[in-house]
Amino acid sequence: MNSHPTCHAETVEKHIRRMSMLGGGYVFEVHVAMTKAARVSKRFDNLDRARKYRDLLLLQRDRLKKRRAS
Repeated sequence: MNSHPTCHAETVEKHIRRMSMLGGGYVFEVHVAMTKAARVSKRFDNLDRARKYRDLLLLQRDRLKKRRAS
């Protein structure tokens, strides 16, 4: 039995999945691996908000990589 309140997920864009809810409707989940041990995920009702959040996380991840490399 699946413990998540979703029944189906499909990838819409890189790092964004559209998940259908059991009660009907959709939710967009952003999932980004910041480091090997740290992963960030958050769900949104709006695809545009999910895209903005994904872009923000990817920008932060790039900054983190640059800071750790120096």
